This record gives sequence, structure tokens and C-alpha cells, in this order.
Amino acid sequence: MRRHRSAFLIIGVLIVFSVASFAATKNLYRLGHRPMIATGVDSEEALREFIQNHAEDIRAGFTYGGFSDLYEPFMQQVAVSELKAESFPAFDPKSGETPVHVDWMMFRSSDGNVKVARDLNWKVRVDEKVYRFVMVTNCQDYDFIIPAKCANITLLGTKASRAICNLQVSPAKVKLGEPFTVDMSESKCVDKLKVRVLAADGSVAAEGEMTPDNPTWAVNLEKSGDYTVEGVPLNVNGEEGAACSASVHVNFPPVCDLKISPQRGYIGKPFTLDASGSSDPDGEVTGAEFIVKNKDGEVLETIPATAAPFTVEKVFKKSGRFNVTAKVTDDLGDFADNCESTVEIEKRFYALVEGGPGLARGTYSGYLFARFGFLYMLIPDALDLIVSAGPGIALTGEPFKSFFMGDVVLNAKINKFFLGGGLAYTSTIKDYEFDEKPDWTSGLNLVLQTGIEVIRKFNSRGSIFLEFQMPMHDSLKLKDYHLFLLGFRYIF
Repeated sequence: MRRHRSAFLIIGVLIVFSVASFAATKNLYRLGHRPMIATGVDSEEALREFIQNHAEDIRAGFTYGGFSDLYEPFMQQVAVSELKAESFPAFDPKSGETPVHVDWMMFRSSDGNVKVARDLNWKVRVDEKVYRFVMVTNCQDYDFIIPAKCANITLLGTKASRAICNLQVSPAKVKLGEPFTVDMSESKCVDKLKVRVLAADGSVAAEGEMTPDNPTWAVNLEKSGDYTVEGVPLNVNGEEGAACSASVHVNFPPVCDLKISPQRGYIGKPFTLDASGSSDPDGEVTGAEFIVKNKDGEVLETIPATAAPFTVEKVFKKSGRFNVTAKVTDDLGDFADNCESTVEIEKRFYALVEGGPGLARGTYSGYLFARFGFLYMLIPDALDLIVSAGPGIALTGEPFKSFFMGDVVLNAKINKFFLGGGLAYTSTIKDYEFDEKPDWTSGLNLVLQTGIEVIRKFNSRGSIFLEFQMPMHDSLKLKDYHLFLLGFRYIF
């Protein structure tokens, strides 16, 4: 009974030892014992030819090993990749170094089928010529060697592929206050992307973190200028890949400039509204609008100027003070409307009152006169039409009489001075009841007038004038019959 128990115990130990040995890492001491091709391969071209001619055997090996999904990418990449020949170093047991670990190796078994040996330690004691390349698929790097002696396809190991950063910024030029989008969806093998937005001076304007599940980021910047969007990719192991970057420009709004010529003018006369001095620091001005408002800020009219040089002519039909704002727009649609100017539109038709002392020839008797009427600027600041009428009150007795007069005068103006003439009608000024001298009866007089403007305000003016009248009667001699008036005229 005891012998049976001992036997069972020995058998159990052997089974456990066998399983452990089977599961343990195997050592690879030499190549060529189970070659894929007995003659080996002596060049990169020969290796490619072998792979092409034994594609089905290689497929069988991938299938046998349980990684058939790697067959297609292997065949595709090995056909175009550089199969770099190198010397794989021998293992020196005296060095104390750990042997290179091999994930698996294909080999042709004694029955001719292709199989796979897993979990090997490379303990080959001589340097071996191998062809090496790295296959990249599904963000994994597969490090393959193919020994020249046997052409056994060997996977040394795998690791996470290096993250490849690809940033797209849209739009590349954006209005101030509007967002742009950073997109990392074209990046490869990125588990996480650290992003910074750098201003031209290197300061960080914004920063964030992006992932494949959230591949876009909307950024809104507060200042105009050039910015660099910089991304640092990390793979699933947290290893950094090469940084990438993209540029974005936040638009500078245009700078408006407004000139109005003249600043003060008259109803019916053209004014030039000029925004041609406007500019754009990073583009061009594409349009302008002139907004006319009354003194209460109410918009009366908007006048577009859609082409350079962005000037328009405006004729005002009403008198008053108006504010004009220029709004200029650039090629991105940004605008500036912070330039404003005031224009004064004066009327051309004025009420008139004038008066002063006068002298009538005879004994140069004194008068006081007052007239009422209107003034119309036929050519503003150049030619005025004056129509007025009123009494002349005699300050002495017979033969001088108080009389009624009415003038129609044209005055030419040069700056503040004016000079003109016209006709006047007067009723009887002198009546010699018992004298043989001719009377200065009612009729037309020739008028000469000159003066100077002494007051000028918006829609009102004052001037001093000297007027000379002489009758148009042939029987009345100039030296005995004429009239001087010195007056002040106020128009409003």
C-alpha cells in the first residue's frame, strides 16, 4: 500500500514538473534546426522573393499562432518596407546579461507544416545576420527579425506606437470675439493631446487637453494678433511624440477715418463724405457706410459706399446740425464705427430787419429808417439778393417828409465785405409847396450799397452797411437830390 502511495506521489511530481517546464520560457541556442527554407536567404531581394513565393505557408504560421489578423499588414508592409540587414549579437553567458526575449518564431516542423514557438530566450552563441523591420498596425509597433540562415519569421516584441500629432485649425483667420476650432482627429495613435495657444510674445493665451473621444476644441481669444496652436501627443503609455503646430490669426478690425468737406455749408449744396483714409492692419477695407443722425441721435439716412475710394456726395435739404458716423468694414466682415464728425447746414433764405440814420440832400436833413424783408443767397457766400421795405422818418419839417421805401439789391461778397447795387422805390421825400424847385416825388432810385459782416453765427448774421440812393428823374440833379443811409442789418 505504501509503495502505491509513493508511486502516485512520484507521478504527480513529474506531472507538475512537466507542466511547469512546458509553460516555462524556452531557450534558443542555435538556428537552422527547423528552417523555413533550408538554403536560407543571402539578400533582401531573395528574402522578398521567398516571402512572396511562400505566402500561404506564412499565412498558415500566423493562423497557427493565433494572430491571423497580423498576416495582411505583415505582407503589405514587408513588401514596401526597408528590410535592413544587421548583425544580431551573440549571447555571452559569462557577461551576466539577460538574454533577448523573443515573443515567437515561425518554423517548419518535421511534418512540413509551419508552426510557431512562443516565449523564447535568444541564447545563440554566435552573431547572426538578420533582416529587421518594424511593422506598425493598430497603433502597435511589431519588431520583426528574419534570420538569413533560416528565414524563420521572428517577433522580438511589441510596444505602443509613437503618437503622431496632426492639428487642424479652422478657420485660419477669425474675427475678434468669434471662436476657431482646433481638430486633432487626423492624429494617429494619440491617447491624449496637450494643447496650448501661444501669442506672438510666447505667452499662453489658452490651454486644454483633447482626446480621441473629444477631438475638437473651440477657442475664443480676447486679443487680435498671430497665434500658434501647439500640440504635444501622448500614446497609451504616456510617452510623448513629436509636437505639432498650426497657425491662427485673430483679425484686427479696420481703422476708420472720416473727413467732411466742407464742415459748414448750405442747403442744396453738395458735401463730400470721405472715408478713403480708413485702413486695415491685416487685410483691406471693402466697404463703408455713412450714417447721418440729427442732434437727438435719430438716424435719418444711411448712405453706402461699396467701392474704393469710399467717398460720396450728400446734398442736405434741411438746415441744422447733423452728426455723421463712418462705419467701415474689412474683408473678414469686422467693422469700425468710432469716427464721427459734425456738419452744419445753413439755410439760404433768411428774414431780415435793418435800420439806422439817414441824410437827404437839400440841407442834409436827418432821417431814421427801418426796413423789413428777406435775403436769399443766390450763390452762398458770393451773391445775395435782398428785398426790403419800410419807412423813413423825417427828423425835420418842411419840405422834407417821412416816406416809404422799398429796395431790391444784389450784393457780391468777398469774405466779409460786400458791394452791390439795385433799385429802390420811394414815396415823396421833398415837397416845395411855394418854391419853384422841383419836388422829389415818388419814383425809382438807383441804389449803391457796400458794407462788412460783423456778426456770424449759425443761421444768423449781422452787418453794417452804407447805402447811397439817387433819383432816376431827369429833372432832379444828383448834387441836390440824393440820400445816404447808414444801417445795421440782421438776418435770421
